[in-house]
Amino acid sequence: VDIGSFSLVGVFGTYAIQCALYTICSFNIFGLELSTSNQVVIIDEGSTCGDSSPTVATFEGLLNPRRARSTATLSDGRMEATFRLGNSTSGTFGTYRLCWGFNPVVLADYKVEVGPFYFMEPPASSKCSVWDNYCFEKTDL
Repeated sequence: VDIGSFSLVGVFGTYAIQCALYTICSFNIFGLELSTSNQVVIIDEGSTCGDSSPTVATFEGLLNPRRARSTATLSDGRMEATFRLGNSTSGTFGTYRLCWGFNPVVLADYKVEVGPFYFMEPPASSKCSVWDNYCFEKTDL
């Protein structure tokens, strides 16, 4: 007896996203039926995705929450969504949670935990100018 079909949409698996101070924070996540209505939010590690009032992380220069900038269908049928949060100029280094919502209206709509979000110091091989927030390799000095 055929009782119908079932399909699951959204992000695949768990991703570890890393962004560093004074750098552009941009990343892709993969899944099925992704769209530009999808959004991500970075919350405190002690909060839970889907809570009605999680502690939302703040990083000067990053938009949080943030809507998908674009989506694309790959040759194998999967989709990727690109998120570009901005260029951070301050924030507390550490581990956070990245949550996803299909078309969220309130914080409780970000029910899916994508994985850890690591906010880090700039790479040791770079030096950042406080005057223009531009990072460049030491060899460029």
